[in-house]
Amino acid sequence: MVCSAVGPLVTAMIPQLFHSRSFLLLALVLPISLPAVTYYVHPALGDDANSGMEMSAPLRSLDAVSRLVLQPGDEVLLARGTTLAGSIVLSELAGTAGSPIRIGSYVTTDGSEAEAPGATIDARGRANGIWLSNPRHVVIENLTITAAGGGLTDATESDAEMRCGVLITSDAVGDWGDVVLAGLNIRDVFFEDPGFVRGEDEVRTANGSQSYGWGVRFINRAPGTTVNNLLSILGVTKQSLNRVLRTLIEHGLVESRVGVADKRERHLYLTEKGETLESSLSDAQRARMRAAYREAGPDAVAGCRQVLEAMMDKELKRAYGRLKD
Repeated sequence: MVCSAVGPLVTAMIPQLFHSRSFLLLALVLPISLPAVTYYVHPALGDDANSGMEMSAPLRSLDAVSRLVLQPGDEVLLARGTTLAGSIVLSELAGTAGSPIRIGSYVTTDGSEAEAPGATIDARGRANGIWLSNPRHVVIENLTITAAGGGLTDATESDAEMRCGVLITSDAVGDWGDVVLAGLNIRDVFFEDPGFVRGEDEVRTANGSQSYGWGVRFINRAPGTTVNNLLSILGVTKQSLNRVLRTLIEHGLVESRVGVADKRERHLYLTEKGETLESSLSDAQRARMRAAYREAGPDAVAGCRQVLEAMMDKELKRAYGRLKD
């Protein structure tokens, strides 16, 4: 009796439920899990007008890849045995530990490239083969990357001071990392064209003063660092730091913002005026250090570094180690 009565009651309630505010609220708050997507790229068979989500209708270029908005678990696969000119530039890639974002190679439907090596990215004329900014939980695998000179053909990269096979950067406060590089063949990465001859003094220095090519490079800068973090790096008292910060803020070089996650925190950012000053000072400092390196020679530079590191106490060494990592 109970069951037979409940059935008609539920049936009668369904139309009302679907039109009620409570159902609308329920629909808005329930989490929606989107399925992971695989994007295929083929330089000969593809078309950037395609969605790229089917192997039979791939994308054509790396520029199209750079325009994708990737979610956890998504894959970008380049056709094995092919060469794609250009560069992959992606920012704020956020996979998860269980569902990383992957960039790699695939075998076409006819299997003709099954024995071929992974896809090749030819970044000649570009600053980087792959540039990821602020990434987390990303896997790059089974690719060949080359970048043999060619100048800088993209106007947005005209001020680049190096050329990289893979460049990983972070320029914001956050939990970035867990980037896996596996099965990569990075070769022939040169800033200058083949045949460029460097001076005798240049080739004797540890780091050089000219632009070079790098296979893989990680760069970490952290605007938005907290006052406490800055105190630990500089090793000064809060009172001493506050005097300097107050002057920088009064001159419009630094601004202090209330933390989003913790309102008690103060995050520090350079203003546009501050960035201009920092750039001019850093450029001058790098030029002086490069000149000193050239004059002293690599052995003297290495010895100086060893002496300075030996002078650090244990806490400072730990802080220095975190900065290097």
